[in-house]
Amino acid sequence: MFTKAKFPQCHASTICQTSRGLVVAWFGGTREKDKDVGIWTSYHDGNRWSSPKEWATGVQHESLRYPCWNPVLFQYPGGPLMLFYKCGPAPDSWWGMVMSSGDGGATWTSPARLPEHIDGPVRNKPILLKDGTLLCGSSTEFD
Repeated sequence: MFTKAKFPQCHASTICQTSRGLVVAWFGGTREKDKDVGIWTSYHDGNRWSSPKEWATGVQHESLRYPCWNPVLFQYPGGPLMLFYKCGPAPDSWWGMVMSSGDGGATWTSPARLPEHIDGPVRNKPILLKDGTLLCGSSTEFD
């Protein structure tokens, strides 16, 4: 996918097939838990992989940035590509975030925080039930 990166480490990759091609995401930065760790993506256009691009930075405001963690891609049948991930200072205090793409991962919406105590899928892809419910394996990281 790439031989040189703008980040020294990456971790927790996820991949998804879209109508446009493959899309991958991972978290990357100096080291896991460092404030410069963000969510990066790349997509395959049928010929080559796009350059990695950081879409989620964990920036809260001008002087506060948290690391991002554990991206999970999910393609709704006939709908948007979803990117779930966690943001926060540490796993025991992170929260769920989500972004979506209508063009197979070329562009993404602004990040949105999931409702309180809803982390979304923490590591594995969700399951879409027949009634439209998205079932997400999750966990808590405290106590």
